[in-house]
Amino acid sequence: MTTPSHLVGNADTTFWLFNPTTGYDLTHPATPSSPPVATRLRLATTADVAVTIAPAKTAPIVIDMQNFFLSEAIARAAGIQIVHVVWGITEEGLAAVPGGRLLMRDQWNTALHKPLQDSFDLSQSTALPDRSF
Repeated sequence: MTTPSHLVGNADTTFWLFNPTTGYDLTHPATPSSPPVATRLRLATTADVAVTIAPAKTAPIVIDMQNFFLSEAIARAAGIQIVHVVWGITEEGLAAVPGGRLLMRDQWNTALHKPLQDSFDLSQSTALPDRSF
């Protein structure tokens, strides 16, 4: 017997599907009841709940260089483009962020973590290079 999936989000616009047996389905078919998206990749997570994605519609975004939450190797093997979001505070933004000088843009503290930077640099000569914003 197949366990039914549950809708997460708004069925008319943006939704995921969750199934207690197979985990989260982030492939976003046309409607919640549409057949599954053809090219799918199931990823294990540290939370013991799998996540299924559609590589053609997916771009992992690395925010704050938190390696714990993302394995670039899995994404690269699936042909998924990596997007790195590296941020820093401008002089104008200092007033709003206590201790913000530690996170000034274009400084060592806000640079991409070295292993991720090395990976980013290597990707630049591939067909699907990483992007950084």
